[in-house]
Amino acid sequence: MSNERKREQRSISKIEFRAEDGEQKVVRGYAALFNSETQLAPNVVEKIAPGAFASSIGGDVRALWNHNMDLILGRTTNGSLILREDGTGLAFELRMPDTTFGMDKYKEIASGLVTGVSFGFFVNKESWVRGSDTTPHMRILEDVELLEISPTPFPAYEGTSVSARSLEQVIKEKLAEWGGEAAAQRSFDAERKQRHLELVLKTEAAIR
Repeated sequence: MSNERKREQRSISKIEFRAEDGEQKVVRGYAALFNSETQLAPNVVEKIAPGAFASSIGGDVRALWNHNMDLILGRTTNGSLILREDGTGLAFELRMPDTTFGMDKYKEIASGLVTGVSFGFFVNKESWVRGSDTTPHMRILEDVELLEISPTPFPAYEGTSVSARSLEQVIKEKLAEWGGEAAAQRSFDAERKQRHLELVLKTEAAIR
């Protein structure tokens, strides 16, 4: 198995995520949930263990728009992005910049046009629980290096993004250890087609 760390992204789209009016425009919500299963592929799920972000949320973490490094909204080092872990997950408070771009994006969030939040990370420590014919394989993220969080119109793990390909390789390597690489490839091919169809339908709905 390769020891090279691969950048990954995850998304939350159905959770508290709100904009608060006032002199300072603030966006609050959760970028990740603890102990909530996310389906990564057919027969493979993932959950984030409490404390997974503890080693990195005190560092230099940025808030970006849709994972674009040229479009920065906040940063922990200047206090515009505040991160903390609680019993639910990774909570954030983002004080939007007083710029034309910042105010435009604030309005998009406040109006409900943008409802998703993603985060980018490297995995420092993980564990796996092998599944069976009736239960899925489970990947548990125990310690991650958080790089950024991003309000986003679309979830990050869609289509054929770099994030998706990196995650696919991680899963295929693990399943290869268990003798299931061929089945994993077939599952990913079917999953990729389904995600592409869902993205096309979402895009068409947004255009209408």
